[in-house]
Amino acid sequence: MLTYLANSPDAVTLQDLARKIAARENNCPVEDVTQKQQKRVYVSLYQTHVARLSEAGVISYDDSSGHLTLQRRASEVTPYLEENGSGERPWPWYYLAVVGISTIVFVATVFDVGPFATISETLVVIGIILAFTSLTVVNIYSQRSFIREPPGPRKH
Repeated sequence: MLTYLANSPDAVTLQDLARKIAARENNCPVEDVTQKQQKRVYVSLYQTHVARLSEAGVISYDDSSGHLTLQRRASEVTPYLEENGSGERPWPWYYLAVVGISTIVFVATVFDVGPFATISETLVVIGIILAFTSLTVVNIYSQRSFIREPPGPRKH
């Protein structure tokens, strides 16, 4: 739903959106979507998704025209859509960058290259450990900050 709205320059009707989603879910062209398939998606969108996303400020829905549009909070969600990537930051690349930089600094320190000649290997190793620890903490924090309990009553 959000991917389709993000890629549409104009407001989209709920009917049109339901038809497009039904086509994708049934792996068929839009023209081949049956009324039953479209209705199933429409009901799900109307009764659940539209209301929740509207309450969250991600979309707006005009009940009289049936038009949907993205709102300002959509920018907080769209980077995590499947179409725009995996929804995650490229953490392996960040770790690889730290490995590369750490290797260069450590080798330069061991062989007393330029300004690294005055830095002890112990200090470099401590810096490398701190770099990996910091990166790992940020990685864990960023993953946890996007795991939210769904709204509704809590189970005890």
